[in-house]
Amino acid sequence: MVRIGPAVAGSLLAWSAVHPRAPAPRAAAAAPPGSRPARIVLVDGHNGMRSGVQGFLTKNGFQCDAYADAAEALASMVAAPPDLIVTETTLPSMDGYQLLNRIKSDATLCGVPVVLLCGRGMTSDRIAGFRAGAAAYLSKPFDPEELLAVVNAQLSNAILLQSAGVGLDVQTELRQIRQEMASVRQLLQVMLQLQARAAATGGSVDAPKLPKGLARLGQA
Repeated sequence: MVRIGPAVAGSLLAWSAVHPRAPAPRAAAAAPPGSRPARIVLVDGHNGMRSGVQGFLTKNGFQCDAYADAAEALASMVAAPPDLIVTETTLPSMDGYQLLNRIKSDATLCGVPVVLLCGRGMTSDRIAGFRAGAAAYLSKPFDPEELLAVVNAQLSNAILLQSAGVGLDVQTELRQIRQEMASVRQLLQVMLQLQARAAATGGSVDAPKLPKGLARLGQA
């Protein structure tokens, strides 16, 4: 089993070359056939770790844009929001928690899941990450398969949430349409009743003559 830390980050590339593409059934759900691969932004100040993780994710079918500087990464994400963000907590211009706060306060990025990578596995660090809005937390060194599982799970969860949101919007619109149709039907029924009374008494009403289609709707 390969464990990943700053001193052995380059082994990721060797691991990916020796092993065939790892089975990732959830990755297929995140990127259906014919669609673009999921785009991941990786932010890590360690050159070896950044190159290793980027190569590993790319070999597993993701588009991975890697940055050493948090400010540069943030600017690129605001311009083109990714599907997932993986960031180290120790960064040159701002730490990972500050970057996470900036992400969650941005209207275009607040819904993007963020995975934190940290060299320390302290409970207080994990709590700080989750309080800041991290979706997942990995302590270095970590296993490549664990990273892949976390990435696939977060992408799948994001798709489910988006689908649920679309479903709720459609249901809300349909409910509003049904309510409006019911109101229109009631109004038409009243107008038909007025016309019927006028015809029976030989009088007239101010209501306009209804088209045949609307008359049928009022009688339904």
